[in-house]
Amino acid sequence: MDWYGVRSIIDYGGFYEERVVVFRATDFEDAIAQAERESNEYAEVLENTTATGFLQAYRMFDELQAGAEVYSLIRESDLELDDYLDRFFDNGLERQRTYEDDAPLCAKPSLGRAPITEQQIPGLVGSELVSVMFVLNDHLEIRFEDAHLTLYVWPVVRIGEREWRETDEGYADALRRLSCGQIQVATEIPGHGVRIELDTGDLVIDPRQEELEFADVGMIDVYKNRYTVWTAQVFPFEHLRSPKDSGEPAPPA
Repeated sequence: MDWYGVRSIIDYGGFYEERVVVFRATDFEDAIAQAERESNEYAEVLENTTATGFLQAYRMFDELQAGAEVYSLIRESDLELDDYLDRFFDNGLERQRTYEDDAPLCAKPSLGRAPITEQQIPGLVGSELVSVMFVLNDHLEIRFEDAHLTLYVWPVVRIGEREWRETDEGYADALRRLSCGQIQVATEIPGHGVRIELDTGDLVIDPRQEELEFADVGMIDVYKNRYTVWTAQVFPFEHLRSPKDSGEPAPPA
């Protein structure tokens, strides 16, 4: 049996994800059959998502190890290099950010996943908040039992009748007080961001426009195999302009 890299396309409705997954198979037909099953299962766990059935297989000549070539495709074209890259790989609609050597520390390339879709996080109800980690001048990581949340903006913390923003004294302590809380309600509200209500307090992820330094608001990894990116201008943050589109310079890091 040989290793095969199989390329598939997933349709998120206006967004398309290109994936390359490796399989051990007896031949191309076996590799395609395995990839079809896997892509269908992958799409089934996400709402409003379809496996297109478009599959291209490549038999690997290397053993599966660091540096092994898992997929290759040669395309004939009369286009010049820059035009070719713009046409097929970098036409400006990709969910990504260019990473420059002189970019500020907190500039992160997007993971390229499709934006999170409606009614995905309500399944986290009952999950316990187990840790909060501040990565200085970079991002905030919040871990639940069933999900890992990474935020590039600071959420609002509400406990009882009081509210804390990142610039308020006691903000970090308020965040820590949410630890061990259990999620009671988790909602995505179009145009109003994300609300996570715990029995210890609430997290509100709905940054002001001036707080948005990059197009990505954050990302959520659910059940260790479903991670998606929250992006400005896309549900539930369609009310936010990305810094690039706002015509205003991003604030300094």
